[in-house]
Amino acid sequence: MKWITRFFVTIITASVLISFAVCVQAVSSMQTSLEHLNETLELIESAMDDAYDQAINESLVYAPDGLSKFQLRGNAQTEAQRLLDKITDERSLPRYELNTLRFRGTLRDGAAGTASECEDVSKGSEASYTISLNEILFLRNYEDFIHIIIPHEVAHVMVCLSGGYEWNEKDESHHRAAHGEEWFQVMKELGFPEPQKYVTHDLDMLPVYLYKTNLASKVDEALNHGHEEEEYETE
Repeated sequence: MKWITRFFVTIITASVLISFAVCVQAVSSMQTSLEHLNETLELIESAMDDAYDQAINESLVYAPDGLSKFQLRGNAQTEAQRLLDKITDERSLPRYELNTLRFRGTLRDGAAGTASECEDVSKGSEASYTISLNEILFLRNYEDFIHIIIPHEVAHVMVCLSGGYEWNEKDESHHRAAHGEEWFQVMKELGFPEPQKYVTHDLDMLPVYLYKTNLASKVDEALNHGHEEEEYETE
């Protein structure tokens, strides 16, 4: 009987050792895979930064001389807040501190700017609104942004602060409703007697498309580089 006991103990011990070895190997393999993944993600992040920096540097040539992109961003923020203060004062509403403007390379549907949707009015002073601007277009069309695009987006924020806009989901698209009577009225107060002319922009989008193409190319290169390293290490 003892030899049977020893036999089973040996079998069990061997099984545990084999299972442990397999687990160690799996963990090691997983760690290596995670390292490769992190390296690839870093390459992708670097590629995205390179593509964006390239697009911004090319666009800065069209911006007002002597001002950095940070100064221009600051000017945009100041103008947005000035316009918002103007309307809230005229409407006797509490002053609203606009969040920092966000600058990006692309926005949805080829937009030059976007404003966050109206939040639940029950949030009151806790409601928070954000304006995003396409920085490539902003730098290439600075005056248009200061005098048209920013007022357009500020008007959206002002509509939210004034109670939101009417929207019949059955009869209107969200885009159309957002540029309805409420938005028209704010635009008129901002000095645009014919707001319908400023619902969409006609800025040259080619630089944005070129940026997206360059971005895709650089990200693809980063991914291929990561695969090449993995194949080389496994040979």
